[in-house]
Amino acid sequence: MCVVQLSTQRELTDEWNVQDFLSSEDAWGWGEFDEVIFSDLCARIELHWERSRELASEFLQAWDWDRMEIAVRSILRCAVSELLTGTPSNIVITEYLKIGSAFYKDANEVNFLRSVLSAIVQKKFASQNASVAVIENQAARSELNNDKQLVEKKLESQVIPELHGDHATGVTELKNPV
Repeated sequence: MCVVQLSTQRELTDEWNVQDFLSSEDAWGWGEFDEVIFSDLCARIELHWERSRELASEFLQAWDWDRMEIAVRSILRCAVSELLTGTPSNIVITEYLKIGSAFYKDANEVNFLRSVLSAIVQKKFASQNASVAVIENQAARSELNNDKQLVEKKLESQVIPELHGDHATGVTELKNPV
């Protein structure tokens, strides 16, 4: 949520100073957070500042970017910036909808964010998500094959005693005890 606040500040003042924010009273109210991750995320948002606006604007339907509330713009800009840097879309949508819910108790804005982010993901990042799914599927198959091979080798190396039994009496004894 801090990154949305800093993004809002950047949009209002056209200044983006992560270190000043971290040392200010604005950051104190958020409790403990990882400053390295926060700084990295801020750098990615700044890198994609204009592109995130352009991309989000493509999916606003009848809305004009400049007429939307600044918090909605900041949430969209941060979310799209994360998508552009490869963060999985399901994580981005879930996290930024939580942030939207913290800003807005009315479901209209949150539903608006959901629809815009979902449209962006479907149109612009579907191939990326499909590629991630294929890679994860291949990794899972590879892991299963490795596990199967390990089990087969372990079974081959073990001496399994043969059972010799008299079916009439039901007595079974070990033929080759280990």
